[in-house]
Amino acid sequence: MCRRAGSPSIRSPCRSPPVGHDFGRHLRGRGRPTGFHPQLLEFFVETLAANALLALTIYAFYRNSGRLADLMGVTGTTIVVRLSAFLLFCIGIQVAWNGLAELLGTLPHPVS
Repeated sequence: MCRRAGSPSIRSPCRSPPVGHDFGRHLRGRGRPTGFHPQLLEFFVETLAANALLALTIYAFYRNSGRLADLMGVTGTTIVVRLSAFLLFCIGIQVAWNGLAELLGTLPHPVS
């Protein structure tokens, strides 16, 4: 593997990036307005409101988890636990898949 000092790319460490390459492009959200104008403030407020609503919903479910477990019963609780475990498993598979795809993309291709 070829390494140069200051190599900016994991995918292609032997090539220098094109002139004017935007290294921060992956940090900006897709569709997020750039610069400062009312759309940016609206985007920030909407994102903050969505996060606050999600946090309050999670808090409410955790706060009332005992009542919810009593309401669902043993079988319902078992079903919810198994579904959440399956969901967590699927997220883990997706993370592993993305990591392997990134890793395998860095390997040199055989010349035919």
